[in-house]
Amino acid sequence: MKIIGKLLSLLICFAMMITFIPFGVSANEDIGYEYTSAPDFYDSEELFAAYAEREFYPEYAISLWGTSARDKLNSYGKKLYDALKTQVTLVAKGSSADATLKVEKNTLTSWGVSTSYSKSNNTIESATTSAFDKLQTELVLDALMHDCPYELYWFDKMTGFGRGYSTSSSSSTITINYLTFSFAVTGAFKGNGYNPNSPTTNTTKTGATSTAVTNANAIVEKYKNLSDYEKLVKYKEEICELVSYDNQAASGSISYGDPWQMIYVFDKNTSTNVVCEGYSKAFKYLCDKSNFTNSKILCYIVTGTTQYGTGNAGGHMWNIVTMDDGKNYLVDVTNSDSGTVGQNGGLFLEGVNGSVTSSYYINFSKKLSYVYDSNTTGLWGTSSSSILRLSTTDYNYHVCAPDGNGWYYNSTSHYHLCSCNKELDKDAHVGEWKVATPAQIGAAGLSEKRCNVCNYLIDSKSIPALEPEVEPDDEPTLDPDPTPDPEPTPDPEPTPDPEPTPDPEPTPDPEPTPDPEPTPDPEPDYTVGDINGNDKIDARDYLLLKRAYFGTYTLTCAPEAADVNGNGKIDARDYLLLKRAYFGTYTIK
Repeated sequence: MKIIGKLLSLLICFAMMITFIPFGVSANEDIGYEYTSAPDFYDSEELFAAYAEREFYPEYAISLWGTSARDKLNSYGKKLYDALKTQVTLVAKGSSADATLKVEKNTLTSWGVSTSYSKSNNTIESATTSAFDKLQTELVLDALMHDCPYELYWFDKMTGFGRGYSTSSSSSTITINYLTFSFAVTGAFKGNGYNPNSPTTNTTKTGATSTAVTNANAIVEKYKNLSDYEKLVKYKEEICELVSYDNQAASGSISYGDPWQMIYVFDKNTSTNVVCEGYSKAFKYLCDKSNFTNSKILCYIVTGTTQYGTGNAGGHMWNIVTMDDGKNYLVDVTNSDSGTVGQNGGLFLEGVNGSVTSSYYINFSKKLSYVYDSNTTGLWGTSSSSILRLSTTDYNYHVCAPDGNGWYYNSTSHYHLCSCNKELDKDAHVGEWKVATPAQIGAAGLSEKRCNVCNYLIDSKSIPALEPEVEPDDEPTLDPDPTPDPEPTPDPEPTPDPEPTPDPEPTPDPEPTPDPEPTPDPEPDYTVGDINGNDKIDARDYLLLKRAYFGTYTLTCAPEAADVNGNGKIDARDYLLLKRAYFGTYTIK
């Protein structure tokens, strides 16, 4: 907040100073260069600190003003602004070393800027000044400083902003070949063999922040599937593996707030090491970027002094972590590195003795004490709910395991349950349809789809009942004998006619030639009542004839074989007579 407040006051009174400096002249081409200085602007290192902070924590970045200064430019100025901002951003990220933007003639023409001037009415100076003025060069620099102060951390404001040109002339015309716009580079970020007329940056320096952010985020991604506790352990181990303590810097040459401290942790450069600020800020950054399962887990940075044994107390920065049990624990990554008193874990999520108002301490071979400074107690307070109040017992890491009660499930998935109520091995139900209850004659069955893992009933459906069917070999149920037809009443005997008087003997006719004997009809190839054609009458014949009568069987025998009573059709009397014939109570005629 101090940086933002000072930037605001400085930028409000910011004024531009223009000095023209001729650069060079040739017979057919004229080249010129000038610088615009930006005095009294905020220090580059402090701007870099704000830039680095914003790169590591973009979600907390804020705008100093509600609107962009770009909105105040005309259409020509906006074209130059956009081109310069793109280049400035690339340089700030270390993606480009070139601090100069060269705008060719064709681009100027597409922007609507004239590149051809009458020699009778213009000089080279007036022609180029006209082009620079149309592009609002001074206002564009103002707007960039207003909108992108952090991205310009590498800009040497005292040397300033350079603009140049190249022109060629004919007998009547001055033509602008290109315009250049350059940013002087401050000492710490100058490229090798730095040329003020073609300024470049050291991309190792300017790219360090982006590289560090990428490397740090890769660590978070690497351990994203571990438990919350395991993530914290791995973060500590990664930091201690990446850097060592910088004893020379600890002598007092580096003050709190140096942006390079966290960058040096993640730059993968073994020659860059850090003090306690780098360790603690790097650990907090990894925690801040993590998606912990338990939302209670939070990491804080605190400052104060530490004292080991009877030695002198020294300034120190360390972490406090609130764990899933709601307690606050000491984490001193600096003194957990190899060669320190806590290298075996004694200062990582450990219980301590003491109090928030005096000191907290842990006993090794000597007593190591931690005392909060006034800034820390002023920020967090010392009440019973303050994060500064630390647990007196070590953190107990609980390893989740199934509670032994088998699978739990809901409508979509199954899982094991830990004693801490955390769901384990959770997965979606998967199963196949299987017959649970077969269908019966007259009774529906049931098909079920159950999970292959936990046997949860996913779905079920009914199986239609089976239709009844009489098996031919079943013993028939005997129907009662039908009432026999009454015997018909015989016709009375006719009265014989009287004997006629014989006629006289006729003269006999000659003997006629006798007609040939008629060919007798062939014997039928069926037996009445033998429905199945096995040359005998049995129970199967009766059953088949009965089914034929009810329409559930198609006769394969001659129809006459089924017409037992000879009335020319198949009816109930036929199968009743056939049944009686089978049982010997009726003789088929």
